[in-house]
Amino acid sequence: MEEGVVAFPGSTVLYIYRTVHRPDGGTDRHLVRLDPPPPQLSH
Repeated sequence: MEEGVVAFPGSTVLYIYRTVHRPDGGTDRHLVRLDPPPPQLSH
C-alpha cells in the first residue's frame, strides 16, 4: 500500500491518495480532494 499527498502540475489543489496493490497484480487507487477549511464566521 502507498499513501501520500499530491498536487497535479499547474494546480494548487491538494489530493490525498492511496494505492493498494492486490496479490493478483492489480491495483486499487483512491483519490480524495483536500478542500480548504471553511472560512471562520465573524460574530
